Amino acid sequence: MQNQYPNWSCVLDPAIALSHHGVLIAEGMSKEIELWVVQEVWNIINDADFYSARTELIIPQTTTEKNPAVAAEVVWSLREWEKTKQGKDLAKLGMYWLGDNLQESLMPKDKSVDFFRQWQASASALDRYNQQTQPDNNNNNILNLAFRDTIALAASLKSAFVLTYCPATDSPDSSPAMCKVLENWGISCQIKNQRNPIVAMERQYIRQLIVRAGLGKLLLAGVNLVAFHLVMPPVATATNLFQHSPLLAFEQNNDYEQDQDSYFWHNVIGVWYYL
Repeated sequence: MQNQYPNWSCVLDPAIALSHHGVLIAEGMSKEIELWVVQEVWNIINDADFYSARTELIIPQTTTEKNPAVAAEVVWSLREWEKTKQGKDLAKLGMYWLGDNLQESLMPKDKSVDFFRQWQASASALDRYNQQTQPDNNNNNILNLAFRDTIALAASLKSAFVLTYCPATDSPDSSPAMCKVLENWGISCQIKNQRNPIVAMERQYIRQLIVRAGLGKLLLAGVNLVAFHLVMPPVATATNLFQHSPLLAFEQNNDYEQDQDSYFWHNVIGVWYYL
């Protein structure tokens, strides 16, 4: 299957990584496909005691007030991640990530410094969306920062989908938490019907991948797994955008560069479907 889709990558949504099934999914999928997780997830896990006592920094307080079990699930997941990491080098967990610099990143051999800079540029552009559109009381939600890095990573990888989910406690017409944040940023997210021929073909492949990873029981149990894609502007537009770092644009007070960033993200949409 890897030979059939040699260039595919999977980015693990931070919300599902910190869910009840997070460790199980990460360990299984990393054996079957190039799996990425953003460094913010490691930062949360490394400060498990802090975030276990302050789950409101990960989950909106309105959510935990409606369903206190959500906070308990995150705390349980953090402990499971701690056990998984004990005595292991992160590099041996079979996952890739991008950090604050190249030294704090773990990338496949075919990824270059240009790929890292492209991710930095797109994440910086999204960060301005987060600061401008999120209510003040949500700006300290670290999961929003993790979503920012996840979306920027999905945009930077050539062929990637984000594996996420809709919690069983959500309403039937609800969307993944990441999509709700993107909608607040002005990036439209659309659900696609499973009968769509392209969706049906891709869904079959991902479901086979999940079964090969030993995770078929999650599908049988009705876990609402979701595949999410970004629909990007033409390649030439995206390439031109990321030739310049937004950080450099700030230093030069170059409003034109910042307008390019905003224009690019305004022309990106998200599409998702249930697996």
